[in-house]
Amino acid sequence: MIHSTAGGKLKEYSYYDIAKVKYLDTEQVAFVLCPIKEVKENNLVEVENEFKAKVLRIDRNVYEQNFPIKINRLKKITKILSEN
Repeated sequence: MIHSTAGGKLKEYSYYDIAKVKYLDTEQVAFVLCPIKEVKENNLVEVENEFKAKVLRIDRNVYEQNFPIKINRLKKITKILSEN
């Protein structure tokens, strides 16, 4: 209630597709944003034009407020390298 009376605006949360990937050069596993709808499990993808990774899992329509990591901290998949 304080926000509305002070002229502030509450944040509007969104839904995102989030992929769990394993980077190819290391054993590191990470969550990344998946803006490309055609990405499937086991695809090789490029993350932020820097890293090659294999998609382990994709969670579709994840509500931003329910995800434990801030969305703006996640890297993005930029393209699909090969479909397996």
